[in-house]
Amino acid sequence: MFLKHEDSVKAKFSRHGYNHMPRTVVGNDVWIGHGAKVRAGVRIGHGAVIGMGAVVTRDVGPYSVVAGNPARELRRRFDEGTIELLLKSAWWDFDDHHLTEAAKNFPDPKAFIRAEKLA
Repeated sequence: MFLKHEDSVKAKFSRHGYNHMPRTVVGNDVWIGHGAKVRAGVRIGHGAVIGMGAVVTRDVGPYSVVAGNPARELRRRFDEGTIELLLKSAWWDFDDHHLTEAAKNFPDPKAFIRAEKLA
């Protein structure tokens, strides 16, 4: 049922505006463990891993592994040079054929980087 009429309250004594929530951004190739909570407005970088039950209150860098309450970085999945080249590759934007061909090197990021001629 839909009602259409004038507001019956003539005087407004308070205003209840809508609170716009900041945008949360989750990158590609991100793994978020069971029960993890991510605060509104947080940015999670490509390739990050969020541990089970983590409470993420701050931005998470690319290829970082975080866990805990509040979530803290435990380590990086790869060294800085490898992370930079993986981000440069933007492999998540590959077309289906290119992705299928590149997938054989995914288990070894260094081999993937060599095959894609990124280094």
